[in-house]
Amino acid sequence: PEGGYSLIGEVKNRKKKFTLTEAKAFFAKASEVQKLEDISKTLVFVFSAGGFYKTAIDFFVANSMAWSEDKRFLE
Repeated sequence: PEGGYSLIGEVKNRKKKFTLTEAKAFFAKASEVQKLEDISKTLVFVFSAGGFYKTAIDFFVANSMAWSEDKRFLE
C-alpha cells in the first residue's frame, strides 16, 4: 500500500542460538527479495527462540534489522 512497509522475517523455533553467519545469509536473502519485488520500504526482522550470539546482534544493529527472542511471539 501507499506509504506502507513490507515485512521480511525469519523465524527459528529451536534451542540453538542465531549466528552471525545466519544473520548475514538472511540479510542477503532479504536484500534480494527487496530488489526482485522492487520494494522501497521494508522492516527486516528475525525471531529466534534460542536467542542470538552478540556478533549477530551487532550485525542487526549495523544493518537496521529488528530481532526478538521473546517466546510470546509464537503464541
